[in-house]
Amino acid sequence: MIEKQIYLAGKMSGISYEESNDWRTLITEMFKEIDTNYKIKCINPNDYYNFLDDSIYDSQQEIMDYDLHRVKHSDLVVVDLRYDSFGTAMEIFYAHRILGIPVIGIYFDGINEFTHPWVERCVNKKLSNLLEAVDYVEHYYLS
Repeated sequence: MIEKQIYLAGKMSGISYEESNDWRTLITEMFKEIDTNYKIKCINPNDYYNFLDDSIYDSQQEIMDYDLHRVKHSDLVVVDLRYDSFGTAMEIFYAHRILGIPVIGIYFDGINEFTHPWVERCVNKKLSNLLEAVDYVEHYYLS
């Protein structure tokens, strides 16, 4: 079975761990439930580097290099667009403009701080909730 990797981009610092991680956990479970010919692997950067334990990394450079490596080896990026985040903007720019990897954005029913037009141009499709995002990805990228 062919594996498809989905990188889950979004703000991680300056918000609670739950705000950063809950949507990632939920969408990972939702992708496990769909019927597809692919093995879906969701890459949650909180599983590798998070701000609960800063003893596991030496520098922000290490985190940036690792996250961009994971983006580079993904087939698709799904991004939480609720919060303004410079790191997230870099990830989706790298995916969309440099690597040509599709970026699916979730606005969570209109809650959005990410309003910069350059960010908007790096998102292939904008949806309002997790269910819409999973359905869209399933229909257009996994069928």
